[in-house]
Amino acid sequence: MRLGLVREGLEQFPAVALLGPRQIGKTSLALELGTLMPSVYLDLEAPADRAKLADPALYLSALADRLVNLDEVQRMPELSATLRGLIDAEQRQGQRSGRFLLLVLRLQPLHANVAKRLVKSAKVYVRDSGLLHSLLGLDDRDALYGHPVVGGSWEGFVVEMLLSIASERCESDFIARQQTPGWTWCWIFPAGNAGGLR
Repeated sequence: MRLGLVREGLEQFPAVALLGPRQIGKTSLALELGTLMPSVYLDLEAPADRAKLADPALYLSALADRLVNLDEVQRMPELSATLRGLIDAEQRQGQRSGRFLLLVLRLQPLHANVAKRLVKSAKVYVRDSGLLHSLLGLDDRDALYGHPVVGGSWEGFVVEMLLSIASERCESDFIARQQTPGWTWCWIFPAGNAGGLR
């Protein structure tokens, strides 16, 4: 069913994002999709795949007839302008939708009983704030400050910076009190110790 929803989205839009926490199968879903349609998978944490995008416009333009799966796209925030430019150009030429599949982090709520009255719902972040701004057409600071996404964009940027320096063995979650504004981002270390940032 999930695969069908992704394919349906790709038939309607030039770019589709897969949302979810780590280790729930986003990459597996993208790879499975690649067996059903012409596609290229790029893991942007892998130096070899990053090297392919030394000239992203040239490389991605050559793949106009295939779906490009960009895993860990936040590792190359400079791609946002290229993706938007390619999507705009291809739409002007009447080319098909379904060009890019992006993977996006979704933080799960912390389920440990660290405090009462916790909000236990997921928070969604686009980890590449530059890509988010580009896709929304926010070309300068005034446009960003006047858009309701500004708060979430800043939070997403902070989360991405923290995740980039955290150990791969750390888990990330968040907690939020129902009666207190704001939330606390937490990370849990392998030994069971936890840290937080409000």
